[in-house]
Amino acid sequence: MSHTTPTLAILAALLAANVPTASSAAQEYMQGDEVFVLRATELRVPGKAVAAVRKGDKLTVEQVQDKWLWVRSGEVRGWIDNRSVIPATLKARYDSQTDVSSVWGAIVGGDKYVDADKSGRATPKLFGVGLDVRGLKPGEGPQICNVVLGGWDNGRRLPKQGSLRYDDIDIALTESGADDWSLSIDGKPYGTVTAGDYVLIAVPARQVFVNGQIRRRR
Repeated sequence: MSHTTPTLAILAALLAANVPTASSAAQEYMQGDEVFVLRATELRVPGKAVAAVRKGDKLTVEQVQDKWLWVRSGEVRGWIDNRSVIPATLKARYDSQTDVSSVWGAIVGGDKYVDADKSGRATPKLFGVGLDVRGLKPGEGPQICNVVLGGWDNGRRLPKQGSLRYDDIDIALTESGADDWSLSIDGKPYGTVTAGDYVLIAVPARQVFVNGQIRRRR
């Protein structure tokens, strides 16, 4: 099977599907990396789709061309935008780390709640939602990790809520349904997310991506 660089027709089709182009969401990949699909999408070769992949499917990277990955799924191969996947190493990190929502009350930041690394990137997990926050100060930890596990008020059920506040950004999730959470950043709404979703936030520009797709303020 030929796997030439994606043509303009493929690029146009992917852009029409709202695949983001902002460099803040880019991730470095190498041949041999394993990745997991973030949302239902297609593997493509010039001029056509060759396979559908679902959220959670595992793929193997065989070639990297700018933001495009030539991947293998079983015996099928095709191109996928690198923002449509998450590295297996990062998924494993989320799977193994403590979820902030397992702690009740206001907590001072610490390694348990994921400080920013030397590149200024933090990857905490809240209510099962992976948060990839970039553009923080190296070593910066959350000043406040606040989790309220709902309750009742005069017969009215109060939603569960959780928030993480760094110097430059305030991220909050509020229960809005059985499996849904309303996402807000600095008090502004960015729609809903569910457990197992991945939210990338570029702090300086306030760019937000959910499962690789750009998310605007609602």
